[in-house]
Amino acid sequence: MIQIKSVEQLKLWRQSQLGSVVIVPTMGALHSGHLALIEVAKRRFDVVLVSIFVNPGQFGPREDFFQYPRPLHADLENLQHAGVDAVFLPTDQDIYPNGYRIATRIKVPIMGKVLCGKSRPRFFEGVCSVVLRLIQLSRPMGIVLGEKDFQQLQIIKEMLTSLFYEVEVIGVKTVRDATGLALSSRNQYLSSDDRRLSAEIYHGMLLVRNASITNHRVSFLRHIFFQYITDKIPGSRIDYADIVDSRIRRLRVIKPDARLIVAVWIEKTRLIDNLALRDQFELTND
Repeated sequence: MIQIKSVEQLKLWRQSQLGSVVIVPTMGALHSGHLALIEVAKRRFDVVLVSIFVNPGQFGPREDFFQYPRPLHADLENLQHAGVDAVFLPTDQDIYPNGYRIATRIKVPIMGKVLCGKSRPRFFEGVCSVVLRLIQLSRPMGIVLGEKDFQQLQIIKEMLTSLFYEVEVIGVKTVRDATGLALSSRNQYLSSDDRRLSAEIYHGMLLVRNASITNHRVSFLRHIFFQYITDKIPGSRIDYADIVDSRIRRLRVIKPDARLIVAVWIEKTRLIDNLALRDQFELTND
């Protein structure tokens, strides 16, 4: 596995690649969910490039940028074992030569103004700004992203389509532990008790999906989730829980592409998750 530590090295490496290149962008602290993305990337493309960059543009002024886990040695070992061809390890200056505050940024579409975009107003601007830079530098044929960040996945699809980038965007189903908790780098912030309680988020979503079979009113289904989480995770705070379509438009009644999308605070950790309410519309790994 080649370690690429500058923009110049990345450009030279890219020029030497003859097969189809795919990028898997990450912020490190890799877990089995990231490895699932890599497996899909390896099946679909000839050359797999993984980036590790803790993007300052994705953190608000009171968020956990400096506390965000950076276990680089363990990450590199995992990537080596996963059979990654190259890893890009840029610095802040590589990505934003003059600093993020005055860097050119991407204005996100309307779907980036709700849910996570409402709670974290600059978040998707930061995501799109770094993803577009990584794509411009690596010139991939595809990009592989996790479905856990469903709103982010849809926004990146929209951005690349609207800017005429011919890059295939591949979504991979959320990877969960044995309890149903969606894997996330931030799960390590949870105490053992909080981690156990966090599994109730998935159970609450399943309850909503089952209820949606006979009742299609979104207001009723949202109430079920709020009530379940309030009862099962005392002291938690629901940032949002809504049902949207694939364009992240809020629904009033269930449609074929309806998806429950939630964010829940457990102590100081904010967990996001989502679930398609109709199985046939779930994204797959294939």
